[in-house]
Amino acid sequence: MNRIFLLTTCFSFLLISACKQKPKGIETGDGYFISTQSQTDQRVKDLGMDKPSENASYILDKSKLTIPQSDHHIDNRSEFKADPESEWIINITLSDGAPLFEKSKLNEIFDLDWRKNFAAADIYGFAPEKNRWTYATAGKGPGKYTKLQVGVSLLQVFDPEKPVFDSALLDKYLAKIQEKLKAYAAQITPAEPVTDALAKAKLLVELKQQFEVDEVLILKADKTFKGMDVWDVLQCTGLKWGDGDLFHWENQKSEYGDESLFSVGTNTNPGYFLPENIKEGNMNPTDLVFYYSVPRSAAPVNIFDAMLNAIKYCQKRLGGKILNANGSPFNEADERNRLKALVNSMKQKGINPGSVKALTIF
Repeated sequence: MNRIFLLTTCFSFLLISACKQKPKGIETGDGYFISTQSQTDQRVKDLGMDKPSENASYILDKSKLTIPQSDHHIDNRSEFKADPESEWIINITLSDGAPLFEKSKLNEIFDLDWRKNFAAADIYGFAPEKNRWTYATAGKGPGKYTKLQVGVSLLQVFDPEKPVFDSALLDKYLAKIQEKLKAYAAQITPAEPVTDALAKAKLLVELKQQFEVDEVLILKADKTFKGMDVWDVLQCTGLKWGDGDLFHWENQKSEYGDESLFSVGTNTNPGYFLPENIKEGNMNPTDLVFYYSVPRSAAPVNIFDAMLNAIKYCQKRLGGKILNANGSPFNEADERNRLKALVNSMKQKGINPGSVKALTIF
């Protein structure tokens, strides 16, 4: 299942949409548009598709979920710094008497060329006025930093198509940072040798290959589902249409886990739901695919139960058969036991689903 990317600002959600009829928003140049949540909601309202026929939102009851507190927090304040388990850290400190790193200058140094060609790294800064680490070049926040960390994703040194580990990539990042900061009186020191970083990278790749699993349930139609019925029944459950033109159970008011608790798409071309096409009767899917990433999930087993209740409700309203990810008849006990075993195996390897570590790896 393709990943759906959610872009956020300080004030609103930005949603990616594909549409034949130009909606309000920013055109990306490849047939997609970026729009705010309010623009997306208005688009549905203008089509008269914003009111479900009944309220079955009790099916998706967040009070039944057990979601941990965000592990970004330190003393109830968000802190972000490089992760030694998943990133090769390059420490950057200033010599005595040197001026502090200013955010405006850092955005010039780590410019568009850096973001395009060195995208595997994040820049973190220690802000003395806040007494904590944060992202040094993104969004609002402190304007000056006493020290920096560049965290290069260790997963990026692995090329799955070959497959090989490219240690030269780390040397490339170090050389580029030295070049960009040569005007500063700064000490630039990797936290560990490249050989040690590669050993960590190999472990991360093994974990990713073992645990990168989506929980998937499919409601297969006998022939096709009527598009307007699908739109209505998904809205009735409390699912919200938006990012990627899919339906989502949004992970609101929680900073733990993925943006969506689960999502609903379809294998019917084009794989997503455009309200205009639904309204015109041109999109009548042959199935509905309910899914979420297990390692990125805030509460994998609880969310499985909620997703199962939602798909059963849809089956009652629409008909069809519930299948597993392989297209075989669904067995509830077997699927739940398999999921529990997977989550337990992850925890034994030190990965808590939905944690910062899990989100970084998966």
